[in-house]
Amino acid sequence: MNQTRDVSLGMHMLELEITHGCNLNCQMCYIHNPCSQDMPFLLVSRLIDFAFEHGVIDLVITGGEPLLHPDFKAISECVRLRQNSQHSTRVVIQTNGILIDEKIIPYLRCFDFVHLSFDVVEGQREQTKHVLDRVNLLKQEGVNCYLFATVHPGNVHLIDLMVKEAQDKNVAIGFNIIQPQNDRAPVLSKHDFWQISQKLFELEKTSQILRHTCPLSAILTNKMTKTYEGIRGGCTAGVASCSVLPNGDVIPCPFFRVVLDNVFASSLEKIWLNNEKLSLIRQRELYDEPCGSCVYLSFCGGCRSRAYKKSGSFVAADPMCPFVVNDYQ
Repeated sequence: MNQTRDVSLGMHMLELEITHGCNLNCQMCYIHNPCSQDMPFLLVSRLIDFAFEHGVIDLVITGGEPLLHPDFKAISECVRLRQNSQHSTRVVIQTNGILIDEKIIPYLRCFDFVHLSFDVVEGQREQTKHVLDRVNLLKQEGVNCYLFATVHPGNVHLIDLMVKEAQDKNVAIGFNIIQPQNDRAPVLSKHDFWQISQKLFELEKTSQILRHTCPLSAILTNKMTKTYEGIRGGCTAGVASCSVLPNGDVIPCPFFRVVLDNVFASSLEKIWLNNEKLSLIRQRELYDEPCGSCVYLSFCGGCRSRAYKKSGSFVAADPMCPFVVNDYQ
């Protein structure tokens, strides 16, 4: 019997951090956990079912390095069985690509896309070459993939090179801008942030890159309303997306690592619909000035992660916003 798809939740993206184990130690990573914890397979399976049954548009399997999960092959089979159903949830796996070889390819075919982390750094050409070689292998095997890079002070001058590398391989590439999560991570000034944002916006506008993920891009696209008309775009954290950690903790997004609740204590559906912190995040009209009365509010909302880190408030203004006067200059 075909199941009726429940699309009432409005959850567009669900990210499952199935492990915090990783074979790299990137400075800009939002996970720096000395304990290599794995999400129990039964919970992974349950959350995959949840995504398909509740109309989640994008289900992202991530980590850490998800290919290190001891039950990865069983997780792959779980995704494959669900992909054969009537539902149309898109499933993406995020990986650094190091473990991808001919033997793992059969377990990647069930995913709609393989998201390959791509960080070109001067003096580390071998690592760059390895990722691009994985692109060749995946394409030869008919597995859809794309590159995704985090822009930080160490590679900001290499954006054009990364785009060219992707174009030479005829593979799409997307970007985000670093959000420091720890004392080791490099920090961008507000001036540099906006220079990079403008550059990525122009690359996206001319279809040279897949996308540039930043809620403040509403300012660059000039999406505004005279008065607040509800949420129509911008920051999706806790609004249209959330993440589940290996221990069952639920957070608004991978960058906004504030624990809302735990799926072992309450169902993900109840957390999504009834959590007080999520309710506050979704009431943009209550945001501090200049956000609360901003003409871009419906399409922006600022980055909730940056706002919280700066102020400790869920409704503070994004410190990287050009309309906010602060010490990030």
